[in-house]
Amino acid sequence: MTDRLVCTVATKAYLADVRVLAASLAEHAPGVPLVLLLADRIDGYFDPESEPFRVVLLEDLVDPDVVAQMTFYYRPFELCCALRGWLHTWILDHASADRWLFLDGDVLVLDSLEPLWDRLDRAPILLSPHLLKPVEESKVRSHELLHLRLGMWNGGFLGLRRGETAASVASWLRSRLARYGCDDPAAGQFVDQRWLDWLPIFFPEAAAVDDPGVNVAYWNLHERALARTEGGWTAGGSPLRFVHWSGWSHLQPHRLTGRNADFQSAAGPIWRELAEQYRGRLLDAGVQETRTWPYAFADFHDGAPILDTMRRDHLRDLEAGVGSAVSPFDRSREFYRRHRAPRRWLRRTGKRVLRAAGLR
Repeated sequence: MTDRLVCTVATKAYLADVRVLAASLAEHAPGVPLVLLLADRIDGYFDPESEPFRVVLLEDLVDPDVVAQMTFYYRPFELCCALRGWLHTWILDHASADRWLFLDGDVLVLDSLEPLWDRLDRAPILLSPHLLKPVEESKVRSHELLHLRLGMWNGGFLGLRRGETAASVASWLRSRLARYGCDDPAAGQFVDQRWLDWLPIFFPEAAAVDDPGVNVAYWNLHERALARTEGGWTAGGSPLRFVHWSGWSHLQPHRLTGRNADFQSAAGPIWRELAEQYRGRLLDAGVQETRTWPYAFADFHDGAPILDTMRRDHLRDLEAGVGSAVSPFDRSREFYRRHRAPRRWLRRTGKRVLRAAGLR
């Protein structure tokens, strides 16, 4: 039993990433267990008993009927983010840890996490801001305005200390993310991340992590110069505690992120060295195999693919009180009838576009 714990959420396609996270934790935070909430089904693709972390399944969570609905109307990325509140509740109910860190599965720990554990002794909630200081005028749109849209705090990190505050945070996140965790910035939603903006207001005990060596990623690399030392690496003059590889791909390791070319200029030689090392660890952990593993909630039970429009329509049906209380993975006649017309309209529109272009 331990008073510390690290947790994450991922689909099985990202199991290699979680294996690398577990190995880096074992190296720099020995004795701290890792818990993975699998936002997916195992379906025989791996043996959870042979993995270097504990696997929590969806059926282990509270509110199973709500979770079942979420697997239909959320996309994989959205589901992983929305389930974080359920993971914190599971830890409160089933683990002994009195302090825990949520880290995204694409994190590589490179130094001690002791300062974070110590900080949780003084604050029951830890948040990681996307930026620590203002950017120059030329970067306002690509950095500061971006995070005004997507959230001030990065959802790939959250620290909690057991107690009434942690229980309230977990319950509040579950209540909001059960329905309002879509990736839809135009509607004021960006998975769980926009909700984190409220935490310091609703829970004034929350504290910001201002260590530049924590949660180094494409969005803050411009302000945290990397350097090599005898003991490892530093970021902004502090020990580089962990790198968050959000937006990065092992298929293009020298590209800082595939999401926005404006960030690429921050990728210097030390970052590229770290990227090559991380790529090697992922390959050793089986990333080329795990990326091919199918998502369990991608199709109806009869094998027909679930379109994103169907996911959103089902959520709107539930909010309007006209949807079934049972997730329509069996493609019920009522649900299918409501969603055939949009598909016919798309087919007819596509044919008209092709004819107008002389391609049909």
